[in-house]
Amino acid sequence: MVKALAISTLIFTAYSFGANDIANAIGVYVASLLARYGLPDTQTRLLLTAYAVLVIALGGFIAGRKVVETIGFRITRLTPLLSIPANTDGITVWLFTTVPYILFGYGMPISTTYAAVGAVIGIRLARYGRNGLSIKQLS
Repeated sequence: MVKALAISTLIFTAYSFGANDIANAIGVYVASLLARYGLPDTQTRLLLTAYAVLVIALGGFIAGRKVVETIGFRITRLTPLLSIPANTDGITVWLFTTVPYILFGYGMPISTTYAAVGAVIGIRLARYGRNGLSIKQLS
C-alpha cells in the first residue's frame, strides 16, 4: 500500500514538474516570437513543447541519477514512506502552475528544484531536528 501511494505521489509530482518546467523552457521563445511576429500558431507551440520535452528528458537521462542520489540519499535517506510527504512539493508546483492560469490566463514559473530540495530538507528537519541528531538521541 505504501509503495503504491509513493508511486502515485511521484507520478503527480512528475506531472506538476513537467507542466511547470516545459512552460519555463518555451516561455522565452513564445514571448520572443510574440514580440516580433505575434502569437505563434499552434503547430509552432507544439514543436517548441516537443523539443523542450526531448531536451528535459535527455537531461534527466544524463544527470538524473546524480540528482536523485544527492537529493534522495545525501540530504537525508528517503524511504518509500518518507517519499510520500517529500512529494507534496508537487502540490505546491501544481498550485503555482494552475491557479494563476485559471485566474490570469498564465501560470507562475517557480523553481521545481527549490521546491523538491525544500521538501526533502523539511523531512530531514522533522526526522532529526535542527542539530542533525535524531529525536530519540535528544531525549
